[in-house]
Amino acid sequence: MFWGVDNKDFNQWEETFYDFFFSHFLKYHAFKDEGECALYLNQLRPYAKELWKSYQNDINSIFPDYSNTLTQEAYFLRYCPLYSDSLVKILENLNTSMEIPITENSNICIISAGPASELKGILDFSKTIKISSFRNMKFSLVDRVDWKSTRMIIKQALNDYLGKDNVPEIKEVTADILSEPMILDTNYDLIFFQNCINEYVSQKQNSEVINCISKIIEKLTPQGLAIFSERAGYKGMNSFFNELREAENTNIIELIQEEIPKYKSIKHIPDILKTEFFKNESGLIASYSNSLEYAVFKKKFDKSYSFIPDQKKLDVEETPEILKNESFFDEGINLSNLGANKNFGSRLDGGFDDFEDGPSNDDWDNADWEDYMSGPDDLFDNND
Repeated sequence: MFWGVDNKDFNQWEETFYDFFFSHFLKYHAFKDEGECALYLNQLRPYAKELWKSYQNDINSIFPDYSNTLTQEAYFLRYCPLYSDSLVKILENLNTSMEIPITENSNICIISAGPASELKGILDFSKTIKISSFRNMKFSLVDRVDWKSTRMIIKQALNDYLGKDNVPEIKEVTADILSEPMILDTNYDLIFFQNCINEYVSQKQNSEVINCISKIIEKLTPQGLAIFSERAGYKGMNSFFNELREAENTNIIELIQEEIPKYKSIKHIPDILKTEFFKNESGLIASYSNSLEYAVFKKKFDKSYSFIPDQKKLDVEETPEILKNESFFDEGINLSNLGANKNFGSRLDGGFDDFEDGPSNDDWDNADWEDYMSGPDDLFDNND
């Protein structure tokens, strides 16, 4: 079999998204050798390019099809490294001005979760605030399609990352929040909407999307936060958040709306992905940097409750319900035999891929990618 450690650049994967997750991708597929792996990665290229094309459209014209397993795996390899890290950046920013309701017993919901790479970002941030036990955390992953192999890969990797006795409970919910009544059987400390609003408003009118979202936000605890984030550059996001804030039928309060300027998110991409999955042509160039827009809302409560962001203090505190120790993770996964780094978990640090004639492979990770930005692909600030 072709393992992570069989890659000549494996030691450079350390402390990156690929350290565990791409290693588990290889383990999941059990490629007999590097050549078989390369052929499979080649097959994913057209699906990656179709995703990229869809994301270049205006905010009202984004219609990616995630139902195909090959599309899901292309998404996993191309976008999950960015999206896992972006939550760390947002939570770190918020933590300087307000209390983040993450504890060892937190209830967290991720809407349009996809493969659920956000799990790693949340857990990485949790470690920075001195949380080390995760077995009483509870996550609900909501998406309208079944993400099949990619969810399994991420679960297996996190099982090895945290240890089988320290994994959170995970509930998977298959539902389209825009067309089905959402049945959420608990209240949440955090609800994340990451990189999905641009797709929602391509399918429904803003008012319909706001109505659906407001019903989900009703499931926040008194200290709970709803965090929305999108890659910067989509026209119409500010106006959508303004509508959400001012809508009369919603029971929410906006706390903050900010941007995170472009930053480098990925320091190294495995060589086999550079040569067999990515390519130096428009639509297939790897993303190394990222920039974000995010907004944070909370649910309105009675006057006895107030939220003071700049004092990082909550006037009402609830003791979270202790959740049973139940896990959906597979047991018996140990990457130590594959050579993976057990210190994995440091946050990544970004990218856009709208470049032409990128650098040579030897210079890939250290290139000044701004030199290669050109053409119509940077319509939305080179947003892929």
